[in-house]
Amino acid sequence: MEVSKTSSSVEKNYELPDGQVITIGNERFRCPEVLFQPAMIGMEAAGIHETTYNSIMKCDVDIRKDLYGNVVLSGGSTMFPGIGDRMSKEISALAPSSMKIKVVAPPERKYSVWIGGSILASLSTFQQMWIAKAEYDESGAAVLPRQFQKLGSMITTPPGLLFCMQAVSSFPDSCSTSVLRLTNGVLSVLCSILVYEIITHLRPSLDDKKATFRAVVLSLYPVHWFFTFLLYRCGISNSSTCHVSFNSEEEVPVKFIAWGFVVLIRQTNIIWMLFVACAGVIEFAQSHQRNSAEVVEFSRSKEKDDLSANRKAFVAFVRWNGSIVLGAKDAHAVSPHFAQLLYFAVVSAVFMLPVHFSLGQVAVLFQQFRKNKLLNFFQWLMALTVSFLSVQFFSKKSEDSLGAGIFVACAASLIPAPLIEFRYYTIPFFFLILHTNITGHKSWLFMGVLYLSINCFTMYMFLFQPFSWKHEAGTQRFIW
Repeated sequence: MEVSKTSSSVEKNYELPDGQVITIGNERFRCPEVLFQPAMIGMEAAGIHETTYNSIMKCDVDIRKDLYGNVVLSGGSTMFPGIGDRMSKEISALAPSSMKIKVVAPPERKYSVWIGGSILASLSTFQQMWIAKAEYDESGAAVLPRQFQKLGSMITTPPGLLFCMQAVSSFPDSCSTSVLRLTNGVLSVLCSILVYEIITHLRPSLDDKKATFRAVVLSLYPVHWFFTFLLYRCGISNSSTCHVSFNSEEEVPVKFIAWGFVVLIRQTNIIWMLFVACAGVIEFAQSHQRNSAEVVEFSRSKEKDDLSANRKAFVAFVRWNGSIVLGAKDAHAVSPHFAQLLYFAVVSAVFMLPVHFSLGQVAVLFQQFRKNKLLNFFQWLMALTVSFLSVQFFSKKSEDSLGAGIFVACAASLIPAPLIEFRYYTIPFFFLILHTNITGHKSWLFMGVLYLSINCFTMYMFLFQPFSWKHEAGTQRFIW
């Protein structure tokens, strides 16, 4: 580049396809130099040699030698003369002196990316993803969503969210990342409104201000709040489940469609449909305790009208599919995981901490922990967990008699799940806290403060504390 400033010896003439001849000087060197020094064009990024070095150093020590000896250049941007030697020189300056660097620049590297892609696409594994030219000529880009029907082996949940997003994609100007994420935000607001309606239904004597405050606190529940900012099924699943649990008096056809949609979002929601139906029977039985014949008749009609069609359809699906799991059954095999209930109990106890603890109790626990009496501390923890399960689910003094039903529903939805994921606990937690008689306004206030604190911390970690793993490429971020 320095020579080109004072001499025209490095200039070359190039003939364009239209016959025009252009003369290129130091651009011949400045353009490829950007690959090694992105700062030349104002980019804050590492050069290709540094990126290659960083990638290799993040791999296991045992394979670094092989990686240094097999650096392959591919793509049209690597066709600059001498780029192979330059790459080898730059990596050698960064790598340990004991490493032998070998950079391969195949003559056909201009087409290497296409060749690799064509080989990958020709594998039998990917044949179901192919789109014929005739299909594309007929439908254009609209043919891509249809590929969903061909990818059944890769999908593990029902396609309810996809169907909803297809409606949004029919408006190209609105189908942006921001709009799609906003969809979950709108659903979260809707979920908060439905939670408010459920609270006023379960606690008719509660005034509007307190009911609104409790709904706002629950909307801040950390796991639910975090996924509000992401396009994920949690928002629509929570909203639709709250809808069917509140609107239990809808007409049968409407209810059938609503409950079917809930299962289409997440198949395990069938359990909460059963709970809602049973809750309706129990509520009616409590209000007609003297007339047992009427209760029996109502129970039969309730089960027949509200649940029979959905239940039969779901059972038929499980028999046809061979499992409740969709798609990759081997990777998501159903296996009993009884410890899930204990995990859920601990997580729920933490998120309901102000209900169980007073400041005096916290001081006592702190003193025990400060004195390194870990045995006493864990005894306290075990006692609190057991008391949480017994008090919240089986208390006879509670005005809510659905504790056992909630426990069974939680067990049915959580025990078959082999993975420990906090988002699995959201709907069980909502049903638990909504049917728990927490009357103290201070408890709700402290829960709100707790949730806000956790949300601020998790959002700070997500936005400002990225990290990297040796076994994963790219930047990693915190997520529940």
